[in-house]
Amino acid sequence: MVSLDMSTDRRCMLCHHGSTQGCLRLLQLRAYLSFRKEHDAMPTHPKVPCNGSVYANVSAQEAVRRFLGRYRRIMLGTSIVLAVFLVSTLSQAPSTEGVVIYAVACLCVLCVTVALNRRNFIRLMGILSVDCDAQKMLEAISLLMEKRKRRRETPTYEVLYAMCSAQLGCDDIALQWVGKVEATPKLSLSNKLLACNVRMVVARHRDDWDALANARGRVVALCPSGRGFVVARRIADLIVTWIDFDLALKDKEWQRCNELLGSMQSLSTTRQQEVS
Repeated sequence: MVSLDMSTDRRCMLCHHGSTQGCLRLLQLRAYLSFRKEHDAMPTHPKVPCNGSVYANVSAQEAVRRFLGRYRRIMLGTSIVLAVFLVSTLSQAPSTEGVVIYAVACLCVLCVTVALNRRNFIRLMGILSVDCDAQKMLEAISLLMEKRKRRRETPTYEVLYAMCSAQLGCDDIALQWVGKVEATPKLSLSNKLLACNVRMVVARHRDDWDALANARGRVVALCPSGRGFVVARRIADLIVTWIDFDLALKDKEWQRCNELLGSMQSLSTTRQQEVS
């Protein structure tokens, strides 16, 4: 893996930002909270109890070991089922109907395999989205980047590494990884949106309103349409709403903050999104 002057970044911990910017943001939040107390217009939603992810009580190393073990079992099961279908088809007299049935069966098995692998990865992502443990997720992604060097998977690991770095306050490292990810040919829409999200987080840390507005423009330009992009559109809408909230907070538009906070709560699907 290319270092990009990041040989020690995999052990970086939470950084401390300038006190002036932190105090300014704290004053803005206090003013907004005073407005809410006076107007009592805060939208509410029921709190959902969170018991942690399936990897909440294990180390990053153990989480990766279980994740990869489950992946291998899924792929082994898929190979066995496909082999059984193939032997069954070849044992019968050749026919067009038999070939069609075999093709349909293979398609169904592959769809199930994709769904199971996706669920497996989402469970691993629970370290960040449910447990909100960016340091542990960073360590897990580092291990995956060392163990799995498939070109198709690499951009996803890299953008998640950038996100964890940003969550830990390592903004320069996060931007380096995002730049590397964005240079990837044929980058998927989900990874493009995640890259914009990283830039948004870094801009918020630095109170860089121009960069924040630029990130918003990127997300709007990427915002997909059509029935096949419901999840991606929801993510894009959530990122735009986050940015609009920060801009409204800066301008002390308290009522607008209230409205946007309600939108964020309705769009958030994970604990990590809610506490961001």
